[in-house]
Amino acid sequence: MGRMLKTQENKKGHTASWHVEGINGLECFRAHNLIHHFRRHSHEGYTIGIVEGGYGDNNYRGSVYHLAPGKIVVMNPDEAHTGYVVSEHPWSYRMLYINEEVFRYTQLENSNLPFFSGLCFENHHWFERLRSLHRLLEAKTDVLEQQSQFIKTLSAFAETFGKTPSVIKTGNEPKAISRIKEFLHAHYKENISIDDLVRITQLSRAYLIRSFQRCVGIPPYAYLIQTRIKHAKVLLTENTPVSQVAYEMGFSDQSHLTRHFKSITGITPKRYAVGHCS
Repeated sequence: MGRMLKTQENKKGHTASWHVEGINGLECFRAHNLIHHFRRHSHEGYTIGIVEGGYGDNNYRGSVYHLAPGKIVVMNPDEAHTGYVVSEHPWSYRMLYINEEVFRYTQLENSNLPFFSGLCFENHHWFERLRSLHRLLEAKTDVLEQQSQFIKTLSAFAETFGKTPSVIKTGNEPKAISRIKEFLHAHYKENISIDDLVRITQLSRAYLIRSFQRCVGIPPYAYLIQTRIKHAKVLLTENTPVSQVAYEMGFSDQSHLTRHFKSITGITPKRYAVGHCS
């Protein structure tokens, strides 16, 4: 099983992030009494979690959703969102971040990956079932038990709440957006300019930024930052010093990396590494 992060309490609560042995592509996160404003971002995989305490809002698909104790939160891959506490009661919640490959092997053979239409809903049975799974993935127990319960739970959850995704029509503009994303993934360490993106798309600067924001949910620079954070996580799991990670990812210094890392993940790079290093 993954090595647990030793939580550190302070006036803003504490957080923990870890991986689970035998389930590659799964990242677990737990927050207790957290006060944090997550910048707008997206995840490459599915996000499934529960709110155990506190109240917050989530801006998602152009609407504001109210997150309260007992709520289940579900987001599809690449859907931009933000989250923030809205009262004097800090958040306590548990999240599973599941990439598409690992989610696929929890599904029945030849099944399509599901699409979840509702971000936030209440269902006591599933709230307790997801909490039990998360606690099991946090415990020191047999890998086979964790794998079996993970597959069993995710398979049933997708069958209960998932829908067949709609066919998305693509035109010239989505192709241009795809080109930008590919370029950012290939050159994320570099000091990319808007002129680089104009050159590969032949779009005007203003139209490029507006189109990317509309299609992806965040502007190109924010997408570049979260791409760097994704690769920074890999280096942190390899026990690479935070200062070196910052340099290799193209950040100006360690504090620059830490600020962006925490604004997206809710945890500092150093504390993330403790829970994910082998």
